[in-house]
Amino acid sequence: MEDALYLVPALTMLGGIAIVMLAMHQQTRRREMAHRERMALIERGLAPSPEQDPQGFAALTGTNEPVRPHSRSLSAGIVIIGMGLGMMLLIGVAGETPSVGIGVGGAIVVLGCAFVVNALIARRAG
Repeated sequence: MEDALYLVPALTMLGGIAIVMLAMHQQTRRREMAHRERMALIERGLAPSPEQDPQGFAALTGTNEPVRPHSRSLSAGIVIIGMGLGMMLLIGVAGETPSVGIGVGGAIVVLGCAFVVNALIARRAG
């Protein structure tokens, strides 16, 4: 009876692994069929509809706009500023030492501000 107790979790894990593997196989087949369909349309000289595949349509027509490095830097700067303000609040309130919170969080905020300034300078230069 005790041996059956260990069998249930083992079978559950094996079943979970089998389900994941089947799902991965189905997803692969679905992508392969979509690729074949897209290739067949392109071979016939037709463009895939934008509703069916927005990224593929944009790539085919050349309307994909690349992500510029300064926009990434701006996004990173905003996230780092938010993290710095969060650290400032966390350390200041939880540690009951506002000066330490302002010191640690303020340093992170300054780093985020440097990213934002870098993005603004890169935008003007480019």
